[in-house]
Amino acid sequence: MKKNKKIVLRILFAVLLISTFAMIFVFSSQNGDESSNVSQGFIYKIMNLFIKDNQVINSIVVLIEPLVRKLAHFSIYALAGIWAIGLLETYNIKDEKRIGIGAMIGFLYACSDEFHQSFIGERSASPLDVVIDTLGFLVGLTVIMLIINIINYYKKNKI
Repeated sequence: MKKNKKIVLRILFAVLLISTFAMIFVFSSQNGDESSNVSQGFIYKIMNLFIKDNQVINSIVVLIEPLVRKLAHFSIYALAGIWAIGLLETYNIKDEKRIGIGAMIGFLYACSDEFHQSFIGERSASPLDVVIDTLGFLVGLTVIMLIINIINYYKKNKI
């Protein structure tokens, strides 16, 4: 990869990663009620597309809100993992090291996020969320690494 292109990509992925981490920080700064309202509001909007009975919707919201919250954790960290591996790809590092560095970034940010939440009203630090966040990060970076390796394989073998 040409040096100028590497620098542009490095800056782009760094900005995307930092922006995603900032979004996570903002979401984590919401107190328990605000955070629940966001999750519940999302579920209500989706359910209103299919169901018109508010009692049924309320029952569904109560039932699936915890799952939606965990999926939100997983998803936003997967996005961060994508940006992180994009950033790490701009450096001349072996894949194993790249995965290790990426995993460490994801784990450390997940830990710091949960620590941050422990100071927010009606929120708490959850080891389970650290695991979910880290797994999301790893899935994001692994999927992109696989895609990159497949593309490189086809380029190398001119298939």
